[in-house]
Amino acid sequence: MHFVGTDAWISSIIGIGIGSLFLWLFLKLKERNPKEDNKLTQIIPTILFLAFNIFIYSQVLFIFQTFASAFFLIKSPIYFIALPIPFIIYRICKNGITSIAKVAEILVPISILLFFLGVLGLIPSFQLDSFTPVFNTSISNIIIGSLYFATFSTTPTPLFSKSSITC
Repeated sequence: MHFVGTDAWISSIIGIGIGSLFLWLFLKLKERNPKEDNKLTQIIPTILFLAFNIFIYSQVLFIFQTFASAFFLIKSPIYFIALPIPFIIYRICKNGITSIAKVAEILVPISILLFFLGVLGLIPSFQLDSFTPVFNTSISNIIIGSLYFATFSTTPTPLFSKSSITC
């Protein structure tokens, strides 16, 4: 969201609204009774769900590759960095979400503590002047930034809902 500049908070608020609307639509599609539907209405949510899986997989893969190649494995080819990720996904599909939940139980409190320590460390450099130039970016950039925020923040959520689709 670097192209939004100081209006990133506005696009984040709009992105939360767009993402909430998307999640509401997804839940309404999920609540439909499959016995009353025809084949087409059963296939469309399945295709959407699989498309989101592929999209999120490619998104996570790109972010992980960029992070790992920029900070840890500087001279390693990207293909070797991305190679273990499908095996990790297969293992998660095979063993269920409990393996992720166990890791999250350990890492989430540590991440929250580090986040608050970072926020406390940034308080002395906080300036209210950063909020004063409001709407100095074009409306199209704010909308694009809000769509990016809605996409990155809400697309993983349907993957955690119970579904009849299995790996």
